[in-house]
Parts: sequence; structure tokens; C-alpha cells
Amino acid sequence: MLLSPYIDGKFKVPDLKTISYNRNINIILCLLIFIILYIGIINNQLSIKLILFTLFISAIPEEWFFRVYFQTQLIKYLSTHTTNKKSTTSGIILTSLFFSCMHVIMQGDIHLIYLIFFPSVLYGYIYLITKNLFLVINLHFISNILLYTLQAY
Repeated sequence: MLLSPYIDGKFKVPDLKTISYNRNINIILCLLIFIILYIGIINNQLSIKLILFTLFISAIPEEWFFRVYFQTQLIKYLSTHTTNKKSTTSGIILTSLFFSCMHVIMQGDIHLIYLIFFPSVLYGYIYLITKNLFLVINLHFISNILLYTLQAY
């Protein structure tokens, strides 16, 4: 997944705003992550291994592939090859459907599609508006960790 954009010879990595978009939002997200991780670790619901896995194997590669590469390329394709005026919305929804289906297939639970699809649409729009990959990765990481923490209850 991580290497797919580099295999595509036509793809150029967009200018990503990592931290500079809105410093206050990034600080709040980091504090929220810290609080959730602290509660999860204290209550023995989260391990360091799960936290690292969620960040480095889940949130970062998925957002890099699905937002930076797939969504961007799909929107570009739809806007040049169709007469659909809403190619941006269509691209985000199709990317989110693909993202959700991948998770359902991997986890084997069709009921997860709602918990995955709607946040994915939100991440798609946030990335489209801000071009802030750091923000989208943090949101994805927070939602995954929150789900793991709440599953224990």
C-alpha cells in the first residue's frame, strides 16, 4: 500500500501541509491522543504494541494510500473523464466505500461498515480541504484507539 504511489510513474506527491495548517488543532489533537492513551494504558485496555501497530501499520499507511494517492487520483480521473460536476464528492464516496470494504473483508464483520464508512468520508473531506495529512492521520489514530478503548466496556 505504501509503495503504490511510487510504482505509478505519473503520480507526483502533492505539497502536503504537515503541521503548519492550524497549530491549535494539532495541539488539541495531540492532547486528546495523550489523554485517550493514558486512560487506555492505565485501565489495561491498550498495550504499547497495539498503540504502535495502530499508528504505524494502520493509520499512517492507510491515510497515505487512500487520501494522498487513491482519493487524489480518483478525483483527478473523474473530473477529466466524466461530465459529473460532483466528481470531488463522488471520488471521496468511492474512496470511502473501497476503504470500508477493505476493512470489512479484512475483519470479517459487515456491521463495521458504518463505523468505517462515515469517518472515512469525513477524513476525505478534511484532507481535501486542508491537505493536512498529519491531521487526518491523527483523526484516524484517535478513532481507532477510541474504538479499542470502548470495546472493553
